[in-house]
Amino acid sequence: MDNIETYLVMSRSGARVMKYELGVNMKDVEDLADFSYEEGNFMAPIASGSFKLDGVLVAPCSMKTLSGIANGYEDNLIIRVASIALKEKRWKLVIMPRESPLSVIHLKNLLAVAEAGAIVMPPFPQFHFNKVSGKSHTL
Repeated sequence: MDNIETYLVMSRSGARVMKYELGVNMKDVEDLADFSYEEGNFMAPIASGSFKLDGVLVAPCSMKTLSGIANGYEDNLIIRVASIALKEKRWKLVIMPRESPLSVIHLKNLLAVAEAGAIVMPPFPQFHFNKVSGKSHTL
């Protein structure tokens, strides 16, 4: 899909976790994106509601970032862009929560972003048996 521009904003914590858990350096991920911005760069073009995007994916979404999105606390570029997606209602926002199990507070924040228009899509494997073959079976 060469006609899709990608914009990356990764938190410092996310970069540390990625390095620790996956052994992947931030530079390796930045090289996959067309544009990359630091989480504190509020002058980035994507920080404006007039910028044209098709969608925003926050993956994985920490509970701290989720809380910021749910409560409008825009202290970094990730939350700012997600907030724009919700307020402008022109961009799709997909939230992939990282934590498990979820507390009542987490669930309330997920409900808040869903009610505001976000798609909440936990990165769980889907168990739809025999979908490839087109046959449906009852277990």
